[in-house]
Amino acid sequence: RTFALLALAATLVIAGLFIGRSALEPGDPGQTTARIAQIVRGGSVQTGGVEIWPPDGGRWERVAVGARLEPGSRLRTDERTRVRLELSDGTVVIVNRRTELTLERGVRRIAVSAGEVLADVAHLEAGPVARIAAPTGTVDVLGTKLLLSASAEGSSVRVARGAVRIRGKEGADVEVK
Repeated sequence: RTFALLALAATLVIAGLFIGRSALEPGDPGQTTARIAQIVRGGSVQTGGVEIWPPDGGRWERVAVGARLEPGSRLRTDERTRVRLELSDGTVVIVNRRTELTLERGVRRIAVSAGEVLADVAHLEAGPVARIAAPTGTVDVLGTKLLLSASAEGSSVRVARGAVRIRGKEGADVEVK
């Protein structure tokens, strides 16, 4: 009887380890994943507004809170929707209305093709630098809170905490605090 209780307890502990794993844990430590933690829509219609294009192609699919973004996935919001993403490294990204971004393959890489994101980037002592790409350049960050607005014509970065290094398409680096 004691053996059966110990076996049951061990089984529950092992099951708890798997069930308790964070939904944000990447399958591959060399890749960053994300989860939609919150969707906020303006107006009375509270469905739709956010779509994901899977990394293996296909078509745009409407998604809900809890949906995962795998590396290579694209996400877009409509004119009335904002999304809160939680990345597997602890970074939180607020995706504004009319924004499209890609969770790039690799570690801590996002590309914003149009729109605006507010990123509270997790500081990792031994981790790689987080990079947010825009059509006109890149922003390298370490434990920073920033707002990035991107379009094909230009991009702007506002730093709320920390510092970033911005590299334009021409290759010149500028540090912003």
